[in-house]
Amino acid sequence: MEWSNKKRENGKTNQEHFGVDAELMENKYREAKSHIEATANNELIKKQATELLQTGGTQALKMGMRQALGLLLTELANSLFNEIKVLVSHGIEAGKTLFEDIKERLSRVIKSVVDKIPDAISHMIEGGISGFMSNLITFLLNNLISTAKRFVTIIREGIIGLFKAFKMIFFPPPNMSNDQAMQAGLKILAGVVATTIGFLLNESVAAFMLTVPFLKPVADIVTPVLVGIVTGLLSAFLAYQIDCLFDSYRFSNRERAMDELMADTERREAFAQDLKSLSEKSLANIENYSNSIKIYQHIGATIGKAGAAASATLASLESVNASTARQVTNSRDMVDYINLSQIEIEAFLKGI
Repeated sequence: MEWSNKKRENGKTNQEHFGVDAELMENKYREAKSHIEATANNELIKKQATELLQTGGTQALKMGMRQALGLLLTELANSLFNEIKVLVSHGIEAGKTLFEDIKERLSRVIKSVVDKIPDAISHMIEGGISGFMSNLITFLLNNLISTAKRFVTIIREGIIGLFKAFKMIFFPPPNMSNDQAMQAGLKILAGVVATTIGFLLNESVAAFMLTVPFLKPVADIVTPVLVGIVTGLLSAFLAYQIDCLFDSYRFSNRERAMDELMADTERREAFAQDLKSLSEKSLANIENYSNSIKIYQHIGATIGKAGAAASATLASLESVNASTARQVTNSRDMVDYINLSQIEIEAFLKGI
């Protein structure tokens, strides 16, 4: 394009002098430029991808080893301190020499550390993933802005904390309930937030202390201590608030459960009182039934006696009827005899 626009001695441009096709030249120019840009971009992507894989692998290995060794060294230190504390407090076991006792205790320490190897491998994998992701994010940010070293640390530690928090929340350990896992995950996130704030404050505090003449010589020493104290207090405060929130939630549920239990107890007590009242009424009815049975039995006995008396009366009446019938018959016979005697007497008197 520059050659075509360059003027010759005769006052014409090269394009005019040689009769170059402007449209064809424009097409070739755009084609060549696109090829150059695409080639450069492809080579840049290959270079950056290679560097990203290399730095990401190095960072992943470094973070994984840091996580694994940190866990194993923590277990080693704790086990050694515990064994030394027991040895100092209780002395050598009976029947053993100092060398034998120390050897046995070291064997227990080694076994404790070896038992932590599966957890260390798990932490290594977590650290490796976190390291690679933090390196990737740092790479992406570096393509947009210039990231300071301290911000790289913030990103790395933040990625590790977020990874642990989300793992705790979504994949809780077998010995934890979902509620406890959520509480622990939120505390990890709170620690990430506090650490990030601490890193950000470190720059501001350091810059401020450098402006104070008598603090300038010790600014690099005092600043991390002050920021560390603030970060620790902030982390503890956030963790305490999270515990209070979950405790109040649990206590509210327990309080509602206790209220429900108390209400249920009152309902049960009312039911028991009603049942007692019904039982007393039932017992009173049973007693009435018993008295009624006794009365019915007495009435039956009285009716039996009345029946016997009626039978005796009937027999007496039958006897009286029979006696009356005989008396009537005798009376009739007597009347007939009297009448006959009267007639004979009257006949006798008439004959005289």
